[in-house]
Amino acid sequence: MANCFDSKLRTPWNNTIFPGNYVTRLNSYRNQGVNAVPGVQYFSLVGALVVLPVENTYADVLDSSGQLPAAAYDLKILSPDLGPSPKPLANRPFIIPDGAYIYRSAVNVVNMTGVTEDNSNTITVSGITGGAVLTSGADGTFNECGAWTDYDPGTTPTPTSGETAVTVTTNKALKPVNFMSGGSGSALADPDAGQSALLIEVCYWLNDVAPDVDSVNLPFPLEAGSTEIG
Repeated sequence: MANCFDSKLRTPWNNTIFPGNYVTRLNSYRNQGVNAVPGVQYFSLVGALVVLPVENTYADVLDSSGQLPAAAYDLKILSPDLGPSPKPLANRPFIIPDGAYIYRSAVNVVNMTGVTEDNSNTITVSGITGGAVLTSGADGTFNECGAWTDYDPGTTPTPTSGETAVTVTTNKALKPVNFMSGGSGSALADPDAGQSALLIEVCYWLNDVAPDVDSVNLPFPLEAGSTEIG
């Protein structure tokens, strides 16, 4: 009998929690789902574009003026290993699996502000349809609660057709701001004083697989303790 477990997608899900055990946030790195509705698994993946000091990164995204240019950027689901590369568990690409019903997205910013100090700066969840958009205030700063799309339980979204990469798009240049006097994101930043980042969440559900033998109490051919009579 073929094994239907997919180690890449972790399906059928071997890392599921149930409502009574839902005591912490879902683990994006492990593709952890919650079985809140029978037959359906819900997921929340959170990824980031991390703006690291030049000395501590192999993929600096700042330009020569210390700014993050307007562009579309790939995202990573961050490894639980907090040190610099190489990591025993590497950062993962932010990929939504085939057949996912995306019902919500959200975006937030940490220690970043618009170079243009007005309300024209936007940060958009891209790569998916109708991604959340975070717009700056009149001074170029962003609301600390971020922005999100509303979840409508009465609407069934169109499932993804193939793996879908989630990205983030900025329409204008952003710059790191000081955090605890660290100035995180600049070449001279203190690596222990916090980092600057764009944070993206995508929530979706997937249909679960059919029941297996662990879903029922199949009777044994013989009663426990009995002896078969030939």
